[in-house]
Amino acid sequence: MKFPPARLLGIALGPALFSLAAFLPWPGLDKPAAQAAGIVAWMAVWWMAEVVPLAVTAMLPLVLFPACGILEAAAVASPYANHYVFLMMGGFFLAEALQRHGLHKRMALSIVTTVGGGPRRLVLGFMIAAAFLSLWLSNTATAAMLFPIALAVGGRIHARGFTAALMLGTAYACNIGGMGTLVGTFPNIVLAGMLPDLIPGAQAPDFFAWMLLGIPLVVVLIPMGWLLLTVVAYPLPARAETGVAEIRAELRALGPMSTGELRTAMVFTLTALAWIGRRGIDLGQMGHLPGWAELLGLQGMVHDSTVAVAATVALFLIPAGNGQPPGARLLESDALRRIPWHILLLFGGGFALARGFTASGLDQALGQGLAGMGALPLPLVLYGVCLGVSLLTEVNSNTATVTTLLPLAAAAAPALGVPTAPLLLAVTLSASCAFMLPTATPPNAIVFAAGAFTLRRMASVGIVMNLLAAVVIAIAVWFARGLIAGVVS
Repeated sequence: MKFPPARLLGIALGPALFSLAAFLPWPGLDKPAAQAAGIVAWMAVWWMAEVVPLAVTAMLPLVLFPACGILEAAAVASPYANHYVFLMMGGFFLAEALQRHGLHKRMALSIVTTVGGGPRRLVLGFMIAAAFLSLWLSNTATAAMLFPIALAVGGRIHARGFTAALMLGTAYACNIGGMGTLVGTFPNIVLAGMLPDLIPGAQAPDFFAWMLLGIPLVVVLIPMGWLLLTVVAYPLPARAETGVAEIRAELRALGPMSTGELRTAMVFTLTALAWIGRRGIDLGQMGHLPGWAELLGLQGMVHDSTVAVAATVALFLIPAGNGQPPGARLLESDALRRIPWHILLLFGGGFALARGFTASGLDQALGQGLAGMGALPLPLVLYGVCLGVSLLTEVNSNTATVTTLLPLAAAAAPALGVPTAPLLLAVTLSASCAFMLPTATPPNAIVFAAGAFTLRRMASVGIVMNLLAAVVIAIAVWFARGLIAGVVS
């Protein structure tokens, strides 16, 4: 078996860059910092070239940091069991239960039939459904579930450009919706897990605190994408023959909710409420609304991951009820095989990389090297970062992009005169805003397979959405920078 030339180049280039950085003298860098820079370069090349699975590259710190004397083996291994890894694991199991019992499909069809009317409103209905499901499920699973429904509806409506707008809208909404919650997309968890290492003394935002900024962004970007698609790119009539009747028929065909659906819905609702209500809310002059952890005297003891694991245990304990084999539970052992464990390894590798970045002193060295850029206006810096990250994500995994860039951004922030936490948040959110190419995100690739638009058309509309999203994120982070700094302090 022969490797493609591009993969062979990547295999050789990663260790070569590490060797150049680690064993040659670099002004301003001591040996541990230079070695850490080489490890970052090696991992970045292998992630971008995908010479081995992403999770395999994520395990390199377990070998390289101890071998270089930067961190002890135990110190490198502990980030792979970070509590945010278990939070995401619980999210995976919850999503598996929703899909196993068909609750995700019922939720999507209900939203579409509620909003849908003319072609424009039907596109909006699909986008709202995709965004809502992507708050809790992976954007890939959401896009895969909605794709055949959208394709069927698109075939029944003859408005020019409707199918293209519907497909692109579904992909856009899947990507945007993931920004709304901690478990919505992988980069969010990467940031939360890295923060304590990148900002000494910082605490990662909890589920509710993340939603304070994430949900408003979703609420702004979904209508913006909808208007871009249905008014500018593909002008659609407000009224025309629609497929709402067919969607309602499909919803009716599901019949009443099964016992398994009802019990899964109960676990899902209680889990979401427990995530949102764990920590108290400061109401300013109106006082303080305590969270359940505070009421139980468990502040500092429990975490969102505690809720996620408790929900996982419940799903494997609660009987599925009528219509299922005797003794069946909401989740069975086969669910263990379908969880993307490689993604959890990828998270751990990112957290370990951040720890080594700081322990080696590379963050301070980079900060000193970027000191001359501090004269740039903060809004311009934020916009440049947002746009640059979204464009880089067009050709690279968003998780790998964030994992590589967050330590660099943390090092650069003091030199740029930018508050560190808002800059890191801008990098993370922008990684979800890649709308130009099929290779950028799985939802993009899924809808491109419909053949409703050309690659050139997808890129020309997507670049506009990239530009708009970068503006929205930069403005949101700029105005919320005080809130963001307060949450992590």
